[in-house]
Amino acid sequence: MKSLLSSLEQRNVISAILSEQIYRLLAISIYSIALIIITYIVTSVSVLLYFVLAVVIVILVANWHIIADVAAYYLLIAFRNVYQASLIELPRLGIRGRIVGSTLFHTRIRTPSGRLVYIPNHIMIAEPVIQAIAPQTVIPLEVSVNTPSGNKHSPIEVIESIVRQAIRDSKMSTRPQDAIIQIKSLEPSRTKIVVFIPVAGSEPRPSTINNIVSTLYQRLAELKPEIRVLYEAPPPA
Repeated sequence: MKSLLSSLEQRNVISAILSEQIYRLLAISIYSIALIIITYIVTSVSVLLYFVLAVVIVILVANWHIIADVAAYYLLIAFRNVYQASLIELPRLGIRGRIVGSTLFHTRIRTPSGRLVYIPNHIMIAEPVIQAIAPQTVIPLEVSVNTPSGNKHSPIEVIESIVRQAIRDSKMSTRPQDAIIQIKSLEPSRTKIVVFIPVAGSEPRPSTINNIVSTLYQRLAELKPEIRVLYEAPPPA
């Protein structure tokens, strides 16, 4: 058992402290079972019941951290809006970093210096946690294309499907599903739309805009696209 725990510790599945706690819990449980068997052999049933109850209480008190961590794990999932890869801060502990994983017993946080910190789950519940929200802005693009024909779907549906797939393929949008597409003009030969694309950062980087525009051009190549960046606020959600 000790070798198994050491293997899990080396693979960053459990921390050294948790490994020691689990080993201690198993040792106490094994000795307790042995004592219960001996007590059952030499005493009456009523005495055995009281003895078992006392042993259970001792085990629970001695290992309340493990029990609290397991309970806290499910509370974190159910009630606290803390997700993997979120940037968080525990101000009272002076810990700041990104969540890289969680188990029944602890949450792993990687600090800006690259250190891996194991935070027991019950501390994640008990301590105030600040979750940083990355700034986000919107890139408005005016897209003019030849109106598609010869398709069982409407021209707008065809254009919107291509544009949304291009946004996903660019991998630059923070939430591709939240992109807004509005019709500006619809003519038999030419259709003009405005696309509002959410991206990370208070101001979009030129490389981000270039990547999205380039992907749109490639996807819409058969429709002879014309794309320009606008400077207007997105419509209200």
